[in-house]
Amino acid sequence: MHERLLKVALHLVGWCVFFTLPLILMPHMQKYYCSVFVHDIASQVILVCYFYLNAYVLVPRYLSRRSFLLFGIITLALAFVYVYSSNLMPSLPRPDNFMELPKPRFNHFERHFRPRFIVPPQQIILFLLVFIASTGMTLLEELFTTRKNKQLAENERSRAELSTLKAQINPHFLFNTLNSIYSLALEKSDRTADAIVKLSGLMRYVLTESDIEFTSMATEIEYINRYIELQKLRISDKTTVMFDAGGDFQHHKIAPLLFTPFVENAFKYGVSTREDSVIKIMIKEEGRGILFRVENRIVDSVVGDSTKRGIENVRQRLQLLYPGNHSLEIDKPDGNFVVNLKIENTYEN
Repeated sequence: MHERLLKVALHLVGWCVFFTLPLILMPHMQKYYCSVFVHDIASQVILVCYFYLNAYVLVPRYLSRRSFLLFGIITLALAFVYVYSSNLMPSLPRPDNFMELPKPRFNHFERHFRPRFIVPPQQIILFLLVFIASTGMTLLEELFTTRKNKQLAENERSRAELSTLKAQINPHFLFNTLNSIYSLALEKSDRTADAIVKLSGLMRYVLTESDIEFTSMATEIEYINRYIELQKLRISDKTTVMFDAGGDFQHHKIAPLLFTPFVENAFKYGVSTREDSVIKIMIKEEGRGILFRVENRIVDSVVGDSTKRGIENVRQRLQLLYPGNHSLEIDKPDGNFVVNLKIENTYEN
């Protein structure tokens, strides 16, 4: 409703400007403008009717549907009707020296008819102005509407894809963690009960945070720290875990569980019971963004399909949530697996 009122107000202002334009361009005609305007009121009404006929009927029905020939024929026909009907109307005679106008020397009651075979150039100019304005207005409205609908469709598609990707995170995380607890159970470890309690807390976070688009970086770091503590319950002393999260992250927002697949993979492929191995996880501020890095020895070189899906999942989420605003580098130097993920503009006041 508000948009319609605004549109009506803009149209009224536009017509006021259009009809008072002669006063602005020719201030010496102010004394006689009312007489001329009243005399030519029928021509002005024809122009107004043509404006809306062209804007809301001819352009959408013919021009937008690429019926150029029919649109051109109708436009020329209406132009002829406008000019011809205007010539049939008696006009007020102009002063002998129209541009200077020393004193009005014409009689307001004296009238004559324009020759029908003469087309006044001002009428052609007025018709062209109305034609350009009405056609341009409608084409711009159609362009903006098309872009708006396209953006809405894209947003709906992105939300649907994100929902699907988030739905894939929960089972993937749960299966990996249950495998870890299963290993403890086979060993009849006293840490099994503690692992189940930690898993319960992590699952509570997954169920609550994965439904929102962004969460606090500090909250996400706390989740990663709990996940690491859970994994430490099952690994041996042969594996050293180094977790460094330095900085003030209270004002940074991040997509929840975005780093989880890389942390999971580090514990899945970088843990050994026979040789020493190190897992390094680092999160730090970099400007107004976040730098995330994971490095681990490749103990198990067989990469499963679930791991590939997890990494692809992250790539898709990054593309949807941070298009052109992130960089992801995955490298394997000297038997190590290194992930560098940088996300810009995560800082929020």
